[in-house]
Amino acid sequence: MTMPDLSTATLNDIVFEGRNKLYGAYVLRQLYERHLVRALAIAVSLTLLLVASPFVKEWLFPTLIEAVAPTPDLTQIIDILPPLLLLNQSQQEVA
Repeated sequence: MTMPDLSTATLNDIVFEGRNKLYGAYVLRQLYERHLVRALAIAVSLTLLLVASPFVKEWLFPTLIEAVAPTPDLTQIIDILPPLLLLNQSQQEVA
């Protein structure tokens, strides 16, 4: 390769100088950058789609929140009376 050719030659031209360019490796190396950009664009778009899908679903179909009935305050201490049945039985035993 002459000096003017080296200034304008691509790396593929320098590597494949004097070699068979017809068997496919030369064409694959020329198309590599195009394929890499396409694969990167597809990967980024799919990732964005997967990340954004829950937000879009929530925006289109908002979750309805049901009102919950207030629960009574269970922290109060109350006196528990004995059952009437046991009270009647104990009075009969005494008599």
